[in-house]
This record gives sequence, C-alpha cells and structure tokens, in this order.
Amino acid sequence: MLAGQATESETDTESGNDSLLPSAIFLLSSVSMAFLAINIRGSSALPDTVGVWAMFWTSLALFWDNGVIGIGKPFFSDVDTNESKKALLKNLSYPRFTAHAVFVPFLYTTGAEIGKAMNIGWLQGSSIQTLMIVAAAALGIVSRIRFVNSEGIHIADTSDSPPNAWERDMVWFTYVKPEILYIALLDLVIGISGFVEGTHRDAAIFMIVAGAAALYGNTRPDFVMRFTGNLGEVVMLWATDGAAKLVL
Repeated sequence: MLAGQATESETDTESGNDSLLPSAIFLLSSVSMAFLAINIRGSSALPDTVGVWAMFWTSLALFWDNGVIGIGKPFFSDVDTNESKKALLKNLSYPRFTAHAVFVPFLYTTGAEIGKAMNIGWLQGSSIQTLMIVAAAALGIVSRIRFVNSEGIHIADTSDSPPNAWERDMVWFTYVKPEILYIALLDLVIGISGFVEGTHRDAAIFMIVAGAAALYGNTRPDFVMRFTGNLGEVVMLWATDGAAKLVL
C-alpha cells in the first residue's frame, strides 16, 4: 500500500457515514423525555398549573423531536433516491417544528411559577403569570408566521461539516434554529435571582443548571449544535422538573 493511502475502513470512519451511535443518542433522549412526561403526570408533588402542563407537553414534544431524528439514519438513509421515504420523513418531521414552537415558549410560565414559589421579588406580581402566558403565545404565533413565510423544511446539508462530524451520520429535516435561547436566559436569570434573594437555594441551583445547559448547548458551533442543543434541552427539562418538585 502506498504511503499515506488510507484503508477502506479508515476512510469510512473519517467520513463519518457508518455509525448509528448518534441515532442511538437521540433515541435514548427520546425515551428519557417519554419517561419524564410520565413522571410529571404521575407525580403527586406537582400541582395542575399552566407551568406544569407546559413541562409535560414540552417533554412530549422533545420525545417526538428526538425520536424522529433518531430514526433518520437507520430507516431513511436512502431519502436522496427514495421519494416515498423522503415524503414520509418530511411528514413525520412537521409535528417536530409545530410542537417545538407552540409548547417550548410556555416554559416561561413554568419558570415564573418556580420563581414566585422561591419568593423572588420581581415575580411576585399578580399579573406576572398572565404576562408570561401572553409572551409565550406571542412567540409561538410569530414562529409559525415565520415558518409559513419561509421556504419550509429540507434535508439538512452537512457537506460543510468536518469529515468526522457526528451529524454526518444523521438524516433529518431542518429549518431555522428554535427560539430556545430566550427560555434558557430566563431560567438562568430566575436561578441566579433565586440563589441571591430567594428562599430555596436548592431549587435555584436546578434552575441555573437548566438555563446554563440549554444556553451552552444552543450556542455551540453548527456542526455539533444538533447534539449539544437537543441534549441541553433534555437537561433543561429534567432540571426544571427537579426545581418544580422542590417548591411547587
């Protein structure tokens, strides 16, 4: 073999097109979100509030989101040549974007409820929860309008990613980035406020973890953000659930 010539297995590894590990990570995240949703509804420690229901529905949304991404490579690797499979994956993907846009913003209300229970001063007003609901609804509507006016969704292009990037081992539909950063920032502010002035520092730590995980995950380079972003959201929901069970 000539010097510098790679073997077939080495080329496959470097191009990153044979591993199902990324799919497994997303499928495990999907199972995690399903378990969290069941845990939320089955918990006697959580009341029936808008914020708790927001956690439940967002968990289901991320269950679907991670699950559809996870099955992309194993079952839809030939979408470039199989139009029927491409159409099926596209139809399975549409609910991802709708559910994400509609339910995730309502985590505003979850954070506000937790912050109020931690006795954070600026969250004690009687109109705060209403304002959060309005803000969440407005963000969801704006996101849907932007989607309708956009070019829609398409198979993600990973040609600019490094040869060994994990996202090259995935097949999924994508469009603009989700508006998760605003939720992450709010959770982080609530967590810091709760730690400084609140009465439940343990819950405040959970909220700091929730905000920091989502913020960090969604600000990574594009070729890794598909993983860090989704994993950050999974951590955010579990941490938010932990805070809620301590104070609500």
